[in-house]
Amino acid sequence: MSQYDSIGASYNVLEQLAYRAVEKYNVYTTIKPLLRPGVHVLDLACGTGFYSSHLLAWGAEDVLGVDISSAMLESAVSRLSSEISAGKAQFVLGDGVIPQSFAPDNSRGFFGMVFGAWFLNYASSKDQLVAMFTNISLNLTVDGVFVGVVPYPTNDIQERAKNSEQISLRQYFPRNELVIMLRL
Repeated sequence: MSQYDSIGASYNVLEQLAYRAVEKYNVYTTIKPLLRPGVHVLDLACGTGFYSSHLLAWGAEDVLGVDISSAMLESAVSRLSSEISAGKAQFVLGDGVIPQSFAPDNSRGFFGMVFGAWFLNYASSKDQLVAMFTNISLNLTVDGVFVGVVPYPTNDIQERAKNSEQISLRQYFPRNELVIMLRL
């Protein structure tokens, strides 16, 4: 049983938080140019279908959402019921750590994009992370792309501010400007 089975649809409250709007905008600016006509998208750790619904709105041909929690999938199915009826969305119970094809015919390289918001952070070891990337590559077309959303590697806000100024991080888009304001 997944830790999210007890949360289910109540997880959707996170969509109202300010950071989620910034995250969604950053994901949109990254993904929109990559969504070519006809691209099939695999949404790993799809949760309640938040990004699955947006991927379709942004131009994905169709989306297959995979999650380890049946309660989260029930919410995704409810959220995207009309897209499911139209053959644009499908949701399956699965573990993204276990390399497997999610293609309709179980072939390799079916999806033009694999998306994983808050997916890679669940790797509890190097071996699990390797398995996740193996799963991603197994499902991607030769010219496909993986887009992931991952947490910043530290909760130390001062360290984050310092690191965000490094040249190596400043060259990638989209990026957030980290501003620290202190009231004395």
